[in-house]
Amino acid sequence: MNQLPSIAVCIGEKEVSLDEIDLLYQRNPFPGGQQYCLRVAAPDLSRNFRSLEVGEYLEPTEKHAKDFFWHLTSLLHQQRRERTPSLYLINSVTNLSVKPHEIVAHGVCSQIVQTKLSYE
Repeated sequence: MNQLPSIAVCIGEKEVSLDEIDLLYQRNPFPGGQQYCLRVAAPDLSRNFRSLEVGEYLEPTEKHAKDFFWHLTSLLHQQRRERTPSLYLINSVTNLSVKPHEIVAHGVCSQIVQTKLSYE
């Protein structure tokens, strides 16, 4: 049985649950305002992130960012415990480090404001 990669996410200095994030690529993150760090680790990530070559991407192209989000979305769906409203949207990738056993991404995210609609 293949073990799923571990995923850890920090927003600012605070580690958050995978249940609290969602992904939405935006070339210009809106509203933005928060920084994130996301780490994916496993003995062999080549199976999960086929289209990303090993390397340091200090300014990833839109294609690299979208490929990373596409592969990560699949892993998130497999690992989430609950499906609750997300608190943060990971919007961009400003720095991407791809190694055979670890991927680390940094970028901008947005806090989602939860509102309740009233029709009175």
